[in-house]
Amino acid sequence: MVKVSQAYRRRQGPQPRSMALAALSFLASIEAVTCATSSTNTFPSIDFGLLGAVGVAGSFAGVQVFNQSGSTSSADSKYDPTASTLIARAANGTLTKIASTEEGGRISAVCQFDGSPEVVFVGGSFSSMGGKAVSNIASYNPTTKEWSEMGGGLDGNVRTLFCDNQSRQVLAGGSFSRPTDASDDRYLGAVATWKENDRAWSPLDFGGLDGTVNVIEAGSNSSLVRFGGDFDLQFATMGSNGTQSGTNTSASALTSVLAPISLGQSEFTGGPSSADGGFNDPAQILCPQGADGSGNSYLFADGATGRLTARTFRALDVRAIRLGNTFQDGRGTRTFGIVSIPDNTELQLIYLDPTTNQNVTCTNNCTLSHDPSIPYQDFLIADTPNNNAPGGIKTLTGVQFTASEYYGAGAGLHILELLSVGGWAYAYNGYNRGACDSSEPGVNGTTSTATSSGGWYQSSITRLAGTTEPVLALTDSYSNLASNLDATVTWQVDIPVNGNYSVYIYVPGCSSSGQCGERTDVNVNVFNNASTPGALTRVSQTNRDDRSVLVYDGEVQKAADGFQPTIILSIPSDAPAPSGGDSFTVIADKVSFTLRNSNETLQMSRQSGFGVLEYNVFDEAAVAFETNGTGTLPNSTMTSLGRFSTTLFSQGVRKGEDRYVTAVASAGGRTFVGGSFSSSGTNAFSNIISFTDESDGNAATLLANGGLNDIVTSLATVGDHLFVGGNFTRVADGSLNLQYIARYDPSRDTWAPLGEGPDGPVTALRRLGDKYLLVTGEFNSVNGTGQAGGYAIWDSTANAWQQQPVLLAGNMTTSSAIASTDTKASYLAGSVKAISNHAAAGAVGLSAPARDGQPPQVNVLNFQFTANKSSETSSTTSSNTVSRRLNNVQPALRGLGRRNPAPSSFGSKLVGAARALLPRSAVYHTDTATHSLLKRADAMNPASLASTGTNEIYASAFWQRSDGSYVNIIGGNFTTTSGIKNIGMYDTKTNQLVSFPGLPAPDAQNPERLSVVRSLLVDNDILYAGGDGGFESYDLKRGRWNDNAAGLSSTTGARLSVTSIDHRPESSSIIVAGSFDQAGSLLCMNICEWDTNSLNWNQLGAGVDGQISSLDFAGSKAQQLVVAGSITLNNQETCLVSYDFDTQIWTALGSVGTGNGQAPGPATAASVDDLNINSIFVAGRTSDGTEPYLTKWDGTSYVPVGGGELLSDSGVAQLTFVPISRAHGTNSILENNRLLVVSGSLVMQDYGNISSALFDGQNWTPFLVATDINGNPGVVRTFARSTEVLKFPNLHRLAVGLVILISIAIGLGIVFLLVLIGLLWALSRRNPNQSVDVPISSSEDSFAGAEKTRPSSLLATLNAATENVMGGGAGTVGAGAAGVGAGTASAVGAAVAANRYHDRQDSAQMMGTIENSDETGGPSHYHSETGRSGASQYQTGDEGGYASDTGYQSGGAAAAAYAYADHEGEAEDLQDDSPASEGIPAHARYDFEPKHDSELGVRAGEQIEILDDQDEHWWLARNAAGQTGVIPSTYVL
Repeated sequence: MVKVSQAYRRRQGPQPRSMALAALSFLASIEAVTCATSSTNTFPSIDFGLLGAVGVAGSFAGVQVFNQSGSTSSADSKYDPTASTLIARAANGTLTKIASTEEGGRISAVCQFDGSPEVVFVGGSFSSMGGKAVSNIASYNPTTKEWSEMGGGLDGNVRTLFCDNQSRQVLAGGSFSRPTDASDDRYLGAVATWKENDRAWSPLDFGGLDGTVNVIEAGSNSSLVRFGGDFDLQFATMGSNGTQSGTNTSASALTSVLAPISLGQSEFTGGPSSADGGFNDPAQILCPQGADGSGNSYLFADGATGRLTARTFRALDVRAIRLGNTFQDGRGTRTFGIVSIPDNTELQLIYLDPTTNQNVTCTNNCTLSHDPSIPYQDFLIADTPNNNAPGGIKTLTGVQFTASEYYGAGAGLHILELLSVGGWAYAYNGYNRGACDSSEPGVNGTTSTATSSGGWYQSSITRLAGTTEPVLALTDSYSNLASNLDATVTWQVDIPVNGNYSVYIYVPGCSSSGQCGERTDVNVNVFNNASTPGALTRVSQTNRDDRSVLVYDGEVQKAADGFQPTIILSIPSDAPAPSGGDSFTVIADKVSFTLRNSNETLQMSRQSGFGVLEYNVFDEAAVAFETNGTGTLPNSTMTSLGRFSTTLFSQGVRKGEDRYVTAVASAGGRTFVGGSFSSSGTNAFSNIISFTDESDGNAATLLANGGLNDIVTSLATVGDHLFVGGNFTRVADGSLNLQYIARYDPSRDTWAPLGEGPDGPVTALRRLGDKYLLVTGEFNSVNGTGQAGGYAIWDSTANAWQQQPVLLAGNMTTSSAIASTDTKASYLAGSVKAISNHAAAGAVGLSAPARDGQPPQVNVLNFQFTANKSSETSSTTSSNTVSRRLNNVQPALRGLGRRNPAPSSFGSKLVGAARALLPRSAVYHTDTATHSLLKRADAMNPASLASTGTNEIYASAFWQRSDGSYVNIIGGNFTTTSGIKNIGMYDTKTNQLVSFPGLPAPDAQNPERLSVVRSLLVDNDILYAGGDGGFESYDLKRGRWNDNAAGLSSTTGARLSVTSIDHRPESSSIIVAGSFDQAGSLLCMNICEWDTNSLNWNQLGAGVDGQISSLDFAGSKAQQLVVAGSITLNNQETCLVSYDFDTQIWTALGSVGTGNGQAPGPATAASVDDLNINSIFVAGRTSDGTEPYLTKWDGTSYVPVGGGELLSDSGVAQLTFVPISRAHGTNSILENNRLLVVSGSLVMQDYGNISSALFDGQNWTPFLVATDINGNPGVVRTFARSTEVLKFPNLHRLAVGLVILISIAIGLGIVFLLVLIGLLWALSRRNPNQSVDVPISSSEDSFAGAEKTRPSSLLATLNAATENVMGGGAGTVGAGAAGVGAGTASAVGAAVAANRYHDRQDSAQMMGTIENSDETGGPSHYHSETGRSGASQYQTGDEGGYASDTGYQSGGAAAAAYAYADHEGEAEDLQDDSPASEGIPAHARYDFEPKHDSELGVRAGEQIEILDDQDEHWWLARNAAGQTGVIPSTYVL
C-alpha cells in the first residue's frame, strides 16, 4: 500500500521529457497564440460545415443578426414610436433609418429632388430632426448625411410638400402663416415657396389661401400646380388686377357693393385737431353732406401726427375701410396705419396702388392717394393669421386711425367708413338707424329695417369680451308653444345690385347666455324676389358657440316696385322641447347678404369655389401681377380645376366642419378629387368626385356607386387606372367591400378591390415606375398576411401584393417616391417600433458567411402566415397551457385536502382532476408545497416566452434526401396564406412550403390526433412529430403517415401533449416526453421509449414526476438520458435527472434550492457538453419565477455562469452548442472549440433585447434579434441542425515544419527505445536467475512483480507504429501533435488511437473540463441535444491529437500496442507465458464499456489489479478472471 501511495504521488508531478521536445512544444504554443491573436475578425467563426443545414424558428415576424445596418439593434437605429422617423427604402426593398423627430413630433409630408444633388424634404409638426433644431420643415442631403433647418422653417404645421425638379423649388402647404424669419407682407397663409438654389423662402404670387392646404400636386402642365384643402375661393372679372373708375379705386370690384356700417351710435374722437372751427369735428367725416371743405372734412393740427378713434361697443364684422383724402389748402394724409379694437392688432391691408395699378399690402405705412380725381380708396383687410380675419373679415368693436405723414401743413380726411361683407340688417332696429344719406361719391348708407310681432323682448349677447349687443328674444313655457306660432321677426335688407348672393342668419351661442337648456328650433324663410313663395330653412338654435347659418344661396332681386329682399323668422309648430325644462327661448340677431357675382357692377362676374385651385406658379411670363388668394382672384386665373371648385360649391361642397379636399389626380381623361365631403344636390356623391376633360370643370361626373363610404386620403395613377386610398371600407351604396384601398377603371366606371387589402387606413399612395404602387398607412397586414407594418407594394401588372424582404413594425403617415422609376430610393415616414432586416414567418435558414469573421447569412423561407387568424386549436394549445391549467385548479387545491380523499366525494373528483392537471410531484404535497409548485410552474412558463396563441413555430427538423438536398420540416401553431396548418415541409429546391397529407382519423388505439406541433425529429427517413393530441410518425420517402403504434394517452384528464422528442445516437431508441401517462396499455409517466426496430413502447423506469422541458444524452455510448424541467425525484425537487439505460435507474443531478451549489429553480432548457455527464449547461428561472439563471452542472454542484448578463425579463427556451473554427479564449467553463447558443427572449445588460446569444464561457456575443409583428421582441424557440451528433475541431494545430521536426524526434526516440529494449532483453536472458523485475516501459519506475512482455511481439508493434508515424499522412501529423512531450511508446499509442478510437468519450471530462476535451488524441465528437436531426457524423474532425495544456502524453504504450494490433488484424498475445504477475489492488470507480479488444470492461466497484500506471490517462489492468486491458485512469479507485 505504501508503494501505491508513492506511485500516485509520482503521477501528480511532471513527467520527464527531453529539452528538444519541450522547446518544440513551446514554439508550437507561441505560434498558436500568434495565430489566435492576429485575427481581427469580430464575429465568432461558426463552423457550418460541421452543423449541416441550420434553421432557426420561433415566434417572430422578422429576424436578423445583431447590429446589422439599419436594424433595430444598431446603436444609431433605436426607435421611439412616440416620435416620427424617416426611413429610406432602397430599390431592393431594404430599409434604412435616416433620422427621427423629437418625442411627439410628426412627419406629414416628404418630397425629393430627382437630380444632383439629391435632397429630401420633410414637413410636419416637429422642432427637431436628427438632433438638429428645426421648425416644422427640414431638408436632408443623402450624400453628406446632413440636415438643414431651411432658413428657420415655418411657423405652423406643414401638411404637404411638392418638389419641382426643373426649378429646384419646394412648395409647402399646411396651416402655417409664413416662414419664421419672413418680413414680406405678401405671405397670406397656408402656402410658401422654398428656392433651393437661393436657400431662401418667398411667397407665392397669390399670397396664400384662407384655409388649410392638404395637398399640392403637379398640374395639367409643367408650370401649373394643384392645391387642395379646406379653403374658400372667390373669382371675379377684374380687368388686369383691381378696379378703377372716376368714383372708386379698390383692390376688388366687390367693394363697390359692400354696405357701410352705421356708426350713428358710436363714440368718435380725434386730435390734436385744427384750430379752424369748420374742420375740428371728426364726426363730420363719417357722413359728409357735401364736397371737401368746411363742415365736411377734418384737419389735424399743423405739423402734428394725428389720431382718430371710433368705438362702437359692439362686435362688427368689417371687410374693408374706405378713406377719402382732404385737399384743403394742399393739406392731406400721406401715410397711415389702422389698429383694430379691442385686440390692438395693427391691421395688414390690401389696396390698389393707382400709380402702378398693382395690389399692394401694407400695415403702418399705407399710402393714401392725394389725387383729386380719386375721391376715395378701399383698403381690404387681409386674411392673415396676424389679422385673425378669416376670409378677410375682421370682428372688432372699433378702429384707431393714425396719420403718420402728411401733405402740406398737416394731415386730414374727408371720408372714413367701415364696410361690411354685404347687405345687412339687425333685429334690434336701433342698429339699422343712423345710416348715412349723402350725395357724395362713395358716401352711402343703407335702408335696411327690422320689425317684430309677438312676445319679443330686448335681450343682450356678448360676442367680444367687454361688449354687449342688444338682440330680440322670446321666452315662454313650452306648453304655450302653439300660442307663439304667430310671433315673427322680419328683416328687410337693402342690397345694392341684382345678383347671386349667399344669405346667412347669425345664431348667438347658448353657452355664453346660459340658455342651452332652453333653446329650440326656428324657421327662417327667405324671399329673394317679388314672385317667390320663399325658401324655408329650419335652424336649430342649440349651438353652444356663435355660428352663421347659410339659409339661401342664389339669385336675389334688389328693392324695386315695392319689393325688398325679406327674411322672416318664426317658431315651428313642432319645435322640439328644450333639454333643460319646460321653458323655451329663441333669439333673433342679424342677417347678411354676401354678393357672389353680378352683371350690374362693371360687367363683373363673381363665382365662389371650394377646396381646389390650379395656379400658374412656375411660368414667370404668365405671372405678371400679384393676386390675392384669400380675397378675390381674377377669372383669368381659372383653369378647369378652378372652375370645378365652383362646381363643387354649387353642389353644396363648402367650407365646414370635416369638409376638405386631400387628393387630386387625373386618369383616363378625367380629373378626380378626393377628401371628406358629400353633395347636397340631386346628384349624390360622397368623398370622391370627378370631371371630364370635355366639361372643362363646369360639370361633375359621378363615380360608380356614388363614391365611397369614408374619407379618401390619397389618389395615384398607374397606367389608365386610378388607385384610391383612405379610411373607407366599401362603396357609398354599400354594395361592394373595398378594404381601405381600391382600383377604379375610368373607362368602365368600375371599382375593384386589391386582394384582401390592408387591415387599416391608407395614408399615402405613390407611383413607382410603370407598374408598382407604394402604399403607406396605419396597417399591420396586407392581403391577409402578417408581414406589413405600415407599407406595402402593389404590382399592377401581376395584380398582386409583393412580399417585402424587410419587416417594418409601425404606422406610416406619408411617403415619397420618384414616380418615373422604381430603381431609386423612396422614403417612408411615421411611427416606427422596429425594423428587422429579414421579414420571416417564424422560421429562417442560416448559412456560412461569405468571409470568415462576418455574421452568418440569413435565408428567408418563402411563405407567409395569415394575419391575426388563429389556428383552429390555438385557443387551447398555447405554450403556456400548463400555466393556465394551474391557474384554473389553484382555487380547488387551496380548499380541498390532498391525502386519502373519499373516493365518492365531489372533492375527491375535483382533487383528482387537479392532480391530473398538475405535475405529478404535486399530488401529495401540502398547501405550502402546492403554492411552491405553482410558482415553479410560473418559472417554467415565463412571460417572455409566453405564446401568442397563433402563428408560431415551435419545432424544426431537417431531412436529407438521397440526392443530398435538405427539406426543412417545421411545426407549430400557424396557418399560412396557402392554407397549410401547423406542420409543413419546406423544399429548399423549389423554395416552397408544402403540406403533409391529412392525419388518419382517430381510432381506438389513437383516440386523439396531433394538432399543434411542439416537437419534431427525423431519423432514418422517418419523421416523428409530437404535440397537442399525441405522437405521430411519417414515412418521408413513401409520403404517408404510419399507423403502427399504439397511441399515447392521458387518463387523468390532463391535456395530452408531447413536447420533446429525441433520438439516442447509434440506437433504435426514440425518447418521447410531454404530458401523458400511458402508451397504449403501457404505463409511461410523461416519458417513454419508442423502439424503431420492434415498433413497441418501453417504459423508462417509473417515468418522470414533473414537467419536462428538454432531453439530452451523456456517456460514452449515450447510455444516460438527461432530462431537464421541473421534476421531483424521491421527494426532492430538482431541475435535472438522468436515466441509465443499463441499470434502468433514475438519478437526481443535484437539487433545487437557494443553497450554494443548488439549482436556483426549474430548468427551461439544458444541454450536455459533448456527452459529458459532468458538464451540463442548464437555464431556467428561480423557483419564484422572478429571475433567470444560467448554470453549469459539474458533476457535484451547479456553478453559476454568464456573469449576470441576463436580466430579470429574460426567458431561455433552448441551449445548444455550435463548433467554431477559430478558438476563443481559454477558460475553465467551456472548451475553446465551441460556443453555447442561448436562445429564447433575452434581455441582456449590455445589449438589450436579444433572441439568441453566443457564450464562450466568459464573454457573450449577441447573435440574433427577432421581432414580432407589433415591433416587440420576438422569441427564438429552436436552433436546429441536420447533423445529429456534433463533432468539434481540434484547434491546436501545429505548423507543418514543427510537425516534421516532431516526427523526426519521435523517430529518433523510437530507435533509441528499440536499442534500449534490446539491451535490457539480452541482459535479462543472460541473468535468468537474478531476482530483478524488468520494467515494461521507458520509465525507470516499475511495479514490483510486473509481468514481462515478449520482446519480438513488442518490437513488431513498435516497428509498425513507427512506420505509421513517419509515413501515415494526416494521421501521422495528428499523432505527432499528440506526442509532444510524451513518452515514446505513449506517442505511438496516440498515433494509433487517433486513427482508430474516433468515438471514445473524453475521459478527462469525467472529472472536469479540459480544453478541447478529448485527451485520447482525437477531436471531441459526440454531442447531441434537442433540436438536431438527420444523419449522424461519427468521423473525427482532425485525424490526430494535440498537446494538452499539461503537456502530458496522450496514450499509454499498452494502449498503443493493443490498438495497433487490432487495427491491422494482427493481434498477438502480448503476455508472457509465465504465471500471472502481481499488480496493485484497486477497484473500478465507474462502469466502463470496452470498444476494442485492447480495452478491459469493468463494472463500478469491481476489484481489479493495476499492472501499469505510467501513462497519464490509460492504465493497464487485470480483472479477477485474468483478463487484461487498458481502462481510463479516472475510472480507478
